[in-house]
Amino acid sequence: MVAYIELVATTLSTDAKRVVKAQQRWAEAAGRPVNAAGSGLATRHDALFMDLPTDVAAQFEGAPGGELRKIHSFRSSSGLAVNVFLPWRSQPTPIAHLLGGGGSYDRLAFEAAHDTGISQPYLDVLISGGNVTIAVESKFVEPYDDHDRSVFSDKYFGRDGLWKPFPELKPIALRFSKADGCYERLDAAQLLKHAMGLINAYGRDGFELVYLWYEIEGSRASQHRKDISEFTALTADVFPMRAVTYQDLFRDIKRLDEPSDGYLAYLADRYFGGA
Repeated sequence: MVAYIELVATTLSTDAKRVVKAQQRWAEAAGRPVNAAGSGLATRHDALFMDLPTDVAAQFEGAPGGELRKIHSFRSSSGLAVNVFLPWRSQPTPIAHLLGGGGSYDRLAFEAAHDTGISQPYLDVLISGGNVTIAVESKFVEPYDDHDRSVFSDKYFGRDGLWKPFPELKPIALRFSKADGCYERLDAAQLLKHAMGLINAYGRDGFELVYLWYEIEGSRASQHRKDISEFTALTADVFPMRAVTYQDLFRDIKRLDEPSDGYLAYLADRYFGGA
């Protein structure tokens, strides 16, 4: 535990530290072993509500970023997404409907890439088969941590044909090509790249981009909420997007039939204060 506290104190912001410490307390209470560095659970098995099926593990292995190696971390947004979404894999329709979908859904995948024309950003969760594809970008402690502001690189603006499917996006992207035009807490460039890839794949009306984040209290969280509000207003007429907290999603999930025994209790104890 001492190693964990020292790690948190030296590498995380105060706001992010509170979230990670809560994860450490959950691990201790649940009897889950912590790794030697104190930065997460000992193994992937210890970090997840249910083990990853082989094909789901392959989805992570096929993506850059090494999320599978980091999924045991106390700060892993992929781990949070897997714990919330994986139990719905065989029956994704109910949770897709909570996120804006309609009709019957038959596929739930992780680490799904879509081509912008110059890059392939990876979404955390993709639910397909219904009237629109539900595309989820998951955030846990990232918005509250110390980080450089993410910008659009110049390579995106040297090819005019790149913007032909979505000309309205280009002036918005130009705003986020300089650090002083970017938000403090929201990675707008990442979301715009997702929108580009999704429009290329499904057309402007064939998807719902869901920004799904873990809500906390504090000044950085307040700024994050402000950034989200400004961005959704800026892009409201350009592509379909909704912003949802994990807390609100969990509140709605509790009204559904449980997809697996112990699922609700696990999520409540680990992430939502036993609610």
